[in-house]
Amino acid sequence: MAFRETVSVVGSIRSILDNYPYCVGLWREILQNSDDAKAVKQVFVDLGFEITRPPTYIINMLRAGHSNRTKFLTPETAAKELKNNYIAKLQLPATRRNIPFSTILDYLLSANAPANIIGIPIVPVASGEFVALSAASHTETHTLLEEGDAAVFSECDRGAVYLHLLSPSVASLFRQYGPSVLNVNALNPDRVLKYLSSHPTRASRNLTTDTPDSSSIAFLSSFWQWFNNCAFRGQLRPKLSPLYLIPCSQRLRQAEYPVFKIAPNDPILIQLLSGMGVPILSPTFQALSVSVLEAFGLLKEINDVHALLDHLHRSPSTTSKLSENDAKLLLKHFVNNFPNSKALRGAFTWNQQRTLKALPIFPVTSMDRNTGAKTKKWSPLTTSRFYDVNSNNILPEIYDTTFLFAEGLIDYTMMQYSELDVLNLSLQHNCLPSQSPVILKSIMVVLASQGERLSTQVVESLKKSKFLCAANGSLAAPEDLIDPSNPLYPLYSTERHRIPSTSNPIQSETVEAVAKLKLLNRAMTVKNVTDRIHWISNNHDNPEYIDKSLQLLRIIDEQGYHCGSLTLDPSLKWIPTRDNKLVSANECRPDPRNNERLSLFDRVLKIVHSKAIMSEPLKKVLGWDQPIATSVLIGQLRLVVDNKESCQRVIDILKHLGSQTLTGGEVDKLKNGLDGKRWVPTSHDCLVEPSFAVMQHSFPEAGIYEIEYTLRQRSGVVNLLKTLGCSDMPSFSTIVSGLTNISRQRATLQTATLALSILKLAASGFSMTDSQRNQLLVPDDSYYMQPIHKVLFNDVGERAILVPRDNFHLAFPPLDSTLAKDLNLDRLGLKFVNLQEPFEDMGADPLTLVQTTLRQYKEKQFMTEFLANAQDAGATKFAVIVNDFSAVQGKEKRLLCPEMEKFYDCPSVLVYNNSVFSDQDFEGICRTHVGGKGQNLHSIGQFGLGVLTMFHVAEIAIVISGSYALFIDPSKTHLPIASRTALKLPLKDLLSWYPDHLAPLQGLDLFNIDNMTGYYHGTLFMLPLRSTSHLGGRTISSTVFPTSRFKQILRDFRESAADSLLFTKLESIGAMHRRTSSSNPEWDWEFAAERVISQQSSNNTDVIQTTIVEKQDGNKLSKAKWTIVSSSLPPQNIPEARRNHPSKHVHVLLYPPPRNFDYSPRP
Repeated sequence: MAFRETVSVVGSIRSILDNYPYCVGLWREILQNSDDAKAVKQVFVDLGFEITRPPTYIINMLRAGHSNRTKFLTPETAAKELKNNYIAKLQLPATRRNIPFSTILDYLLSANAPANIIGIPIVPVASGEFVALSAASHTETHTLLEEGDAAVFSECDRGAVYLHLLSPSVASLFRQYGPSVLNVNALNPDRVLKYLSSHPTRASRNLTTDTPDSSSIAFLSSFWQWFNNCAFRGQLRPKLSPLYLIPCSQRLRQAEYPVFKIAPNDPILIQLLSGMGVPILSPTFQALSVSVLEAFGLLKEINDVHALLDHLHRSPSTTSKLSENDAKLLLKHFVNNFPNSKALRGAFTWNQQRTLKALPIFPVTSMDRNTGAKTKKWSPLTTSRFYDVNSNNILPEIYDTTFLFAEGLIDYTMMQYSELDVLNLSLQHNCLPSQSPVILKSIMVVLASQGERLSTQVVESLKKSKFLCAANGSLAAPEDLIDPSNPLYPLYSTERHRIPSTSNPIQSETVEAVAKLKLLNRAMTVKNVTDRIHWISNNHDNPEYIDKSLQLLRIIDEQGYHCGSLTLDPSLKWIPTRDNKLVSANECRPDPRNNERLSLFDRVLKIVHSKAIMSEPLKKVLGWDQPIATSVLIGQLRLVVDNKESCQRVIDILKHLGSQTLTGGEVDKLKNGLDGKRWVPTSHDCLVEPSFAVMQHSFPEAGIYEIEYTLRQRSGVVNLLKTLGCSDMPSFSTIVSGLTNISRQRATLQTATLALSILKLAASGFSMTDSQRNQLLVPDDSYYMQPIHKVLFNDVGERAILVPRDNFHLAFPPLDSTLAKDLNLDRLGLKFVNLQEPFEDMGADPLTLVQTTLRQYKEKQFMTEFLANAQDAGATKFAVIVNDFSAVQGKEKRLLCPEMEKFYDCPSVLVYNNSVFSDQDFEGICRTHVGGKGQNLHSIGQFGLGVLTMFHVAEIAIVISGSYALFIDPSKTHLPIASRTALKLPLKDLLSWYPDHLAPLQGLDLFNIDNMTGYYHGTLFMLPLRSTSHLGGRTISSTVFPTSRFKQILRDFRESAADSLLFTKLESIGAMHRRTSSSNPEWDWEFAAERVISQQSSNNTDVIQTTIVEKQDGNKLSKAKWTIVSSSLPPQNIPEARRNHPSKHVHVLLYPPPRNFDYSPRP
């Protein structure tokens, strides 16, 4: 029952409330403040809202019932209702008077939703009206002003919203969210600029010219105080610079540059500066605002010289002239404040200095150019230099310089210059030439009065400054103007530019002062003397200057002038000569009073005038103390030679040339000037071409002369002559020319003898080519000169008469074999000999080959090598003979050449075998590096390197075999034909023309030669044992080989000689000795082999029974028997691997037969 009653009551209340438009529901906080809730409710009730305020539980029941007819009062619903139904009412004056809009504003914004008030005219503005704010996107905005902002800008914006007049919560909400939601903005720099332009004290006024009134000053004072506390002053400050916001005494000034504080203690200065346009802050400007300007650098003290000059630089004063008092006052103000301002703010800039100098505050003083009167005026400084002077100073005109007469105004900032200081300045800046005559005279008089107080530097500077007027009207340096007391004055009398002008009193006084200062050129200086020398040289073509030159030389001598300090160009033409010319020192020399010296230059150089006084120091300066120039000597030599003057003159010149060091160019000049001329002095007092002048080996009769004796004693001359074509001995071309000269003379014994001497010189002094040798002429036995290829050397003596002379001549008899060999002269004996064509000479360098081989072979290998060669040649007999027998003494030997005689006056070794050389054998022994039997695989020794062991004992070897004799000379020094290693001759020709080569073999049974055919059945090596007479020059060895040493080789060989008969065809091996007086040799020992051969046909085997018998002195000493079994295989049976093997030997075993062995053949 109770539940139904409750439901019924609620339903009744709902039906009642549905007839009312609102049921108010307040925030819990408001409910707690009954006064605020009542105020809000009352405002809305007063506006016409129908509101009930039921208990809370009823409100909750209604919320739970979700009735569409029930409305709850909230900021959002209230705002909606106001916009829909109450806008017009809100705009009624009565409503605004009676309804507190602030309560509505506070309630609508209590939910922190600024959009609630959009379109509702309840926001108060500066004009006292209430406006409806729009959304933020609206173009018209309202500025939010704080209380301080409103105090300054209240008259600038009637639509501004004063935040200080709103409740704190609303003001805070406006600050935080207003600009993003509503058409309101916080105050910003741009809005401030608009306020400043629209303020009543500034609008419709000319801010650049109008003097600010009290209201304007008051507003600007408040503005600068507000700016000091402005939150965005950092952004605002740059925007204020172009605005006229600083009130000064005459007008407003822009906030870009500072203005100056008034100085109460110095009103005259302030008035002066203000009159010059310097901005002085208004005295009524509030003190707080003053401090703001100072803090932001917009206000400076009047003592701040830097700032003051900066302003004057930006805004130059229109005042171009000041009174003396004003100029002094302003100058003193700057001077007094310079030190402190500089200490605080640093050095002044260039612009600041320039601004200061542009002010008409400086006491500039100067002298009149014409009268010398001084004037002073207060002017700007227009020069970069300025100096303080006293009233007595002479004031020269100095470029870019101003003189000040400051009278103590600036005495502690700049030094006051004395009169001498000012004159020094004029010298430093070289301004004396630009001074007027009056000022210049005053300067010189003052300087002269200073006397010795002037420093040396000042005096020297005055001497060099071109300020003094010369007689020709030009300005010159005093030191360039000649004083009449100068000894050289007579030589300057006609040159007005070198004499000071005294044409008027002022110039005379000036010159007098200059002379008193000793500035004029009074002495014979190096410069003066040099100047006169140049003067004379420049007029050297004028004959009148001959006397002036002589006069100059006389003055130099009379004054005792020390010429050592002169430095003269040697090309200056100022020296007088005997032929009345003016020439340079290079073109003349003084008369040496000595014919020898005169001969060195008199054809090239002129002689100095006889009246010219030339002191020794002057001669030294002119270079005449030095040796005569090489170019002069060369020219003199050429002219002397061309004029065919005396030989002695050439000798004198050459001696001097030889004492100097010539350059390559000078040598070339000498060669070119003397080419093709006879200029070399000889001991025969004649001149010849250099190719016919020698240091030694002269042949005057042939036109080859010895150089003059005294020239040959001087090394420098000798070197020069050799450089120019002379030589120690005649050149080859000279020799040919000499021989040609002889051929043109009558043929006599003397001419032939002379030619022979020249040929000896050619042979000993030159390594001639065939081409050169063919140019020689050789005297024949009738003394006539013949081409060398038509002359034969007579190497056969008296038998030459047997030879018919067809197209050849015999050489002059005194021409010996050695010279014939050196000249490679053909020999008569060899001309008709069937001389074999030369074949290969032992390979490369034969001497080197032999020497290298001998180092590889021992001496005792000599016998085994020759034994092997004999076996290879098929010999059956081999013998070695020590031969002490030589040719018959006491007669001229008929040999290939006399030089070979020494090989026939000594013991020799003869090696014999009974084989005969073939042509290939002869060639092979001379081709030891190849071998004459290189293709014979059955040979043991061949003529390989082993055969060269014979040169252990001999320098040459003679091989006689068959029809030929072969001479072998590895050193190429002993054969009659130069550079030949071997010479092969038919044996019969050797017997006919050179029989003494066979003399050591005379009487030998082993050497039986057929004199008719000239054939020898055997082979004989004749080896002359090396003796001391064989040594010298190119030799194979320096070891002498006596017979005793060779006999030791034979003794060693005897030990193995018998074994050499076992496997060879040799039947005997022996050694013999032939005494000097014996015709036939005697056997020292001999081994002979007797062989019995049987053949076994079944197996192609040979059995050889060998008996070896040893003999000594003709007696049998022992007997040995050997059986040798040999077998041969046909080539096809030789194993393929061994067919090409180089070995020629078969290894066998030898054994002695047993006793009672039956040697008879077995069946």
